[in-house]
Amino acid sequence: MKDELILSPRELLFISVLLDATEFLGIPDAFFGMEESEMQQELLSLQSSLEKKGYAEMDFDGSFALKDDVSDMVDVCANCDIFIVVDKNKAGKAQIRELYYVKSADIVKLSEVKEGYSLTFICDVDGLIKHIAEGVELQYDGASSLKDVRLTNEVLFNV
Repeated sequence: MKDELILSPRELLFISVLLDATEFLGIPDAFFGMEESEMQQELLSLQSSLEKKGYAEMDFDGSFALKDDVSDMVDVCANCDIFIVVDKNKAGKAQIRELYYVKSADIVKLSEVKEGYSLTFICDVDGLIKHIAEGVELQYDGASSLKDVRLTNEVLFNV
């Protein structure tokens, strides 16, 4: 299984459509305003790009298939049960936006990189809380599920 996927916005949305997603929370529509003829050409280009990255394979008969680990990671995002947006601001520094997607027991962190988006699996809820709290002074005692996590107004005002 891949530790990290690096995808362009269009690659990410293309894969999500292949996984029967009707929307992708937190990501702007990279195909907005494209005419159908442009989109058809772009889809062929995306297939080629994903194959070159090793994220998909084109069979001899021309059928396109995503690798399982790629579809598994993007599926968590595209068909998530829980979507979390974290905006971190520190004086004098650019805002950092982190997106987290939860589906069943799987958690994926999506963050912007120069090439587009980086997707990485987070091992568990404790790992999710640690990622969210990174760089923020929160006290965390190791909740066992997302329903156990509580941030009081007092804690939030001190962030």
